[in-house]
Amino acid sequence: AVVSTQSTGAVDGTESTLLAASGDGRLSVWNSRQRKLVARSDECDSELLTCDVVRSGTKVVCGDGSGVVNVFSWGDWGDITDRIPVRAEISVDVVVPWADDVLLMGCMDGIIRATTLFPHKPLSPVGQHRGSSIEGMCVHRDKVLSVGQDASVRMWETTGLEREVEKHREESDSESEGEGRKKKKKVRHVTEEDVMRKQSAEFFSDL
Repeated sequence: AVVSTQSTGAVDGTESTLLAASGDGRLSVWNSRQRKLVARSDECDSELLTCDVVRSGTKVVCGDGSGVVNVFSWGDWGDITDRIPVRAEISVDVVVPWADDVLLMGCMDGIIRATTLFPHKPLSPVGQHRGSSIEGMCVHRDKVLSVGQDASVRMWETTGLEREVEKHREESDSESEGEGRKKKKKVRHVTEEDVMRKQSAEFFSDL
């Protein structure tokens, strides 16, 4: 028998579903009220160290030991539907949503990294525990609190992150509006005069 070591867990908004990320690379889904196992994912490429629920309860993100955030779609627990490479060989030990479209990641090298979600775009690091990995993290209002392996607790401002995220959102909105205008652009229909003009030009070009 394979012994699975639970790394960490998370609950959904209704507190009726418990998610457990395990050292065997699987995500387990439990009905916490019935104390019943509902589903277990296929084995991922590396051990799962942390998990949380994002995107208004539609996605589950799991950091692993190889530096990747594995993404599950809610209810589709068999295999991951997306993956976010963070840093090769640097484990992602803690994941915490900062906003519905922004994820914070506490890594083994002590750096608190950030990325937007759907699309995934790396953002500037929020902070760093020098010489210590990140063991825990939480968001409180406009601050991020982190705990290092050396038991130190630090607080980080997110003003810079707010500005960067706002800029990203504005750029995304502009791109969406631009694509919308392209789709709405009217197609010019070819008239009989256009056909006759083209045929006349081709006739004289052959003389």
